[in-house]
Amino acid sequence: MAKILLDTNILIDSILFPDRLSKETKDILEDENNTIVVSTASLIEISIKHIKHPDLMPIDSIFLCNLLNENEIDVLPISYKVLAVFDDFLLEKIHNDPFDHMLLATSIVEGCKLLTKDKILGQYKNGRTIIV
Repeated sequence: MAKILLDTNILIDSILFPDRLSKETKDILEDENNTIVVSTASLIEISIKHIKHPDLMPIDSIFLCNLLNENEIDVLPISYKVLAVFDDFLLEKIHNDPFDHMLLATSIVEGCKLLTKDKILGQYKNGRTIIV
């Protein structure tokens, strides 16, 4: 059984644009042996996008939390352990998105595989990223 952490874009696509998901992504999401989780960082990122551009991001974090709750998908916290690992990713300067750094840190601390389309995240040598 694998614990799969969705990056923010895959989370959004799975809700709003499921046709954008690759067959590989759908297979991972539908595999009963996988436990799907999301990070609080993704909820914060979606809230920011919704407030800045509600026309482009029609869902807010409250709607999303209700949807996740209905589907029994756990939301992982941003703990002090995550923040300690987060700093390491900032120092590597491979990627400029702090939310992606937070997801990488969460995947390490929580023992998850990070499911993402972002090939840059595969450059980190953490062994926890699935590029789809």
